[in-house]
Amino acid sequence: MDWPVDPLHIDPENSLIEITNFLQDHFQRLNRRWAVIGLSGGLDSSLAATLTVKSLGTDKVKLYYLPERDSKPIHRKHAVLLADKLNTEIKIISISSALRALRIYSLLPLNYFPGRWLKSCAVDFGRSRFLEQSKGEFLSIRLAGSGGSWVSRGNAYASAKHRVRSVILYREAERFQGMVVGAANKTE
Repeated sequence: MDWPVDPLHIDPENSLIEITNFLQDHFQRLNRRWAVIGLSGGLDSSLAATLTVKSLGTDKVKLYYLPERDSKPIHRKHAVLLADKLNTEIKIISISSALRALRIYSLLPLNYFPGRWLKSCAVDFGRSRFLEQSKGEFLSIRLAGSGGSWVSRGNAYASAKHRVRSVILYREAERFQGMVVGAANKTE
């Protein structure tokens, strides 16, 4: 895909054609049998899955939902609803045991808060304090965290979850001669 002359102007129809052609071309050139997509229940992965199914067909797409202890139940519901809508099978694999083995949950003391609601409140409070201090410079504050600080611990806590999910998706892709198709957001 070429860089557009006016990057702020988006032609949705042309963009759709470019994206589907890009996916089809790479799928064929890499001689893949499946596209492997991790669904989070959010917009980015849902769009990636929808475009991939449009590009390759439902029979060439494997969807995965990889929840863990802190995952919200509504995200699972959204992922399953999308898989149903796309008429594509979804495999659900919990990553909690892997995160426990890596001692990721010990980085933040969320286990001291009983119930999902209190844990969510603690995370929201920490996030609001962090964002208040960052003044929109999210990435630079994250990168400036010193060893052992709450920022560094929070980075490790969140980033490890993304990375464990990626390892599983790539493992599944290799097992089935697949190609991982993903969507990253600004925190990844």
